[in-house]
Amino acid sequence: MMVFNLMHSALWADEWVEYYYSQKSIRTGDIFRAIVSTFQPPLYNLVMHFWLKISQSLLWFRLFNVVIGFIAGIFIYKTIRILYTKRAAIISVFILATCYQWVYCIQECSEYSLMLACLCASIYFYVSCSVKFDYFPFFGFILFSVLAIYSQYGSVFVTIPLLALFFFKTVFDKQAQPRRKLFVLGSYVISLVIFALPLYLLFLKKQMENNAITGNTVDFSSDVIKDFPFVFGQITGYLFNANNGEIWPAVFSVISIIILALCLFIVADRKVEWQRKSIIIALLSGYTLHFFLVQMHIYAMVHPGESAGFFARYSYFYIPLCAVAFPIIIAESRRKTTALTSWKQYAAAVLAAWVLIVSFVGIMKNWHKSYDNVFIKTWAENEGWKEPTYLFGVKYGFYYYVERLENYEESFLDNVSESVDEDNLPDRFWAWRINWGGSGWKTTIDKARSLGYEVKMYGDHGYQGQLAYCELKE
Repeated sequence: MMVFNLMHSALWADEWVEYYYSQKSIRTGDIFRAIVSTFQPPLYNLVMHFWLKISQSLLWFRLFNVVIGFIAGIFIYKTIRILYTKRAAIISVFILATCYQWVYCIQECSEYSLMLACLCASIYFYVSCSVKFDYFPFFGFILFSVLAIYSQYGSVFVTIPLLALFFFKTVFDKQAQPRRKLFVLGSYVISLVIFALPLYLLFLKKQMENNAITGNTVDFSSDVIKDFPFVFGQITGYLFNANNGEIWPAVFSVISIIILALCLFIVADRKVEWQRKSIIIALLSGYTLHFFLVQMHIYAMVHPGESAGFFARYSYFYIPLCAVAFPIIIAESRRKTTALTSWKQYAAAVLAAWVLIVSFVGIMKNWHKSYDNVFIKTWAENEGWKEPTYLFGVKYGFYYYVERLENYEESFLDNVSESVDEDNLPDRFWAWRINWGGSGWKTTIDKARSLGYEVKMYGDHGYQGQLAYCELKE
């Protein structure tokens, strides 16, 4: 699923930023200055800096995510295998493989895939050392928790609850040796000093200042609070590509209440082993923290004053946690009454149909957020370099594909301009909107039409890409 139509879409704006930022110099510090200008930690760009040393092809760029996505799937399988049976582990991997946003995230070149892989490893090592403490899984838990945070800040909604749960469980465990307690405490303190403080001082603090993250801009009225029981289910629907229309949000609002109720039931059940129960506690804690930080406009801010809300890539951190928590919820519910078991069977049937019809179909359809790889063929077939070409939006894609034409010459760029004088338009020209930007494209086309130009559209995909050839008719 992860490699299906891997190159279906050209890189879009954010992917091009990752591609070029990752190739900036470490020695001169250019890569660090570039990262600070964004709102993400440094690990992904640093890893990609060396990955792209091997090859700069776009296929190689995307293959990195596929590799770590495969490894992440193994960690999820092994995690559930520790907690339950092989059958439950297969179900967990199935949940992951049919999650639309998981496949999308693996195929898109961004820091989120690395975060998810690190979270899968962190959860695995957490469960391992919760079942039986050992130094190796403990170091793995700390290491991959740190790597997850250094990949994407949203991972804290998973790592902080798990780290806190493990810490308090160890400290207040009467059977734990004092040496182990001191060791765990010392490891936490060292990690804070060596990893957390530098990340905050060198990156996060500056990024928050650059993005004007002030927070606490929302009045917590009853309307905000009453959404709390419903949003989790709606986020789940979003992850499986079932958040469009009016019906799905209502359905997942009901599912949300059921899931949260079952989670509370599991937490209160003394018969549930700690390593299982703690995953559910982490899910509830992470969701609570996430809900209020988004409402306070501290997390999921796209631009200053503009929040992406709950249904965007900023919620991807739920994927590995849900892939582990959902099998726990299903397995533990089987121990309850016959009525609950009967309900579970019907719900599972509906869930399976929904996954196959909605999420699976979405994966098969694949995503397309840029059309530069399509437009370049049209432009080259018509020898577009012979006429003025005006670019709108993020320009990386245009230059990448033009410079890789078989007959490319430097003169192909002589007539290319990133600005246009609408009062002095040439008799013939190309208008190319790259993607995710370039609002001036429409005004230029409208101006050309008002002046009597014939506008031939070669591609009209809105903000994801538009290409037109304009010729003045006498």
